[in-house]
Amino acid sequence: MQGLSNFNFCNNHSACKDVINHLLTANIDINLVFPLLLTKLGQVRSYNGRYNASCRSEFCLNQKENIKSIIHLLTKYPSTLITDDIVDMLLRYQVDDVIKHLQSKITFTQDHLIHACEHSNIACIKILFDNKILPTSEAFVRFRINTLFTGENNSYELLKIFIDFGLQINKEISEHICQHYNLDSVNLLLNTCIIQECNYVKNLVQSTYLSRKLIAGVIDKLFSNGYILSYDNLLCATRHGVTINDIEKYNFTFDDRLIDACVYANMNPYRLKASVKMLECLCKYQRIAKIKTLIISGVKPNIVCLQNACALSNNNEAVDLILKTGVVADETCVRAICGHTNAGIQIAKSYFEAIAKQNGKAKKNEN
Repeated sequence: MQGLSNFNFCNNHSACKDVINHLLTANIDINLVFPLLLTKLGQVRSYNGRYNASCRSEFCLNQKENIKSIIHLLTKYPSTLITDDIVDMLLRYQVDDVIKHLQSKITFTQDHLIHACEHSNIACIKILFDNKILPTSEAFVRFRINTLFTGENNSYELLKIFIDFGLQINKEISEHICQHYNLDSVNLLLNTCIIQECNYVKNLVQSTYLSRKLIAGVIDKLFSNGYILSYDNLLCATRHGVTINDIEKYNFTFDDRLIDACVYANMNPYRLKASVKMLECLCKYQRIAKIKTLIISGVKPNIVCLQNACALSNNNEAVDLILKTGVVADETCVRAICGHTNAGIQIAKSYFEAIAKQNGKAKKNEN
């Protein structure tokens, strides 16, 4: 097709404008040419010394002047056949003005909504909703937050549109928002509804956008809105370094699991008292400085402390500290510390075989 195969890059879109202008004056088979034109413009990028292979905004297909020319072409050929492939291409490259021009000729479906969400196309999502396509959780969770191309987080705008058009918030959507959306979106969610069965905390601590301090504030809002925070929620937040504000208001009874979570996160926001259990956890997670502090403060290590220390490779300093307090190694310690290398495994095997033989000889002598 004349003109369509003659350019791979264009300078300020002049080449693609020339192609479209040629098509406007030529006698063409529009149903053959139009899909080829969209495909080509979807591949060609403007080159002006700043070519960026990952930047969608430089595609010639979604440049304003070219969009205007495409609409002009479609106006000249009103019988143009609009296939699903064409609609998907327009959704992919966010050519919403063309879709708006063609909407009377398109029978929109839920698949189109899913494709619009997959291509972060909020403008086209609005067009679909205006054409009676219902918002669904399947489409919503397929939306890709478009920070790569615009530098802005468009998650709040999307959530607001879906809610305004009747999206039913469920557990899946709530957890998805907590993990992947920004603070404004999470606050909008919590102001819309609270679902007791939803594990908000587990998803918040995996958030792409929220800091630990912001997550703590969201947990405050959850509580204020009537959500019942469980002890497991507390443990999960703590293990991820999030401190629950005003912990006293939850009336939790602390146990050894919280000690383990605090030591794992290397923090003690709830002022848990030094104890043997805390020392066991410190040995388990190789917190050398704090092991020294607790031993110096008078907490005496036990055999579990030594077993935990021996279970970690390159942990000689902690093992030495504990042995110096008088703790005697047992079989578990020997197996653990020798199990870090193949040679160590053989040494342990040889050691225990020798003990077994000695025990056997002792029994024979007794008989």
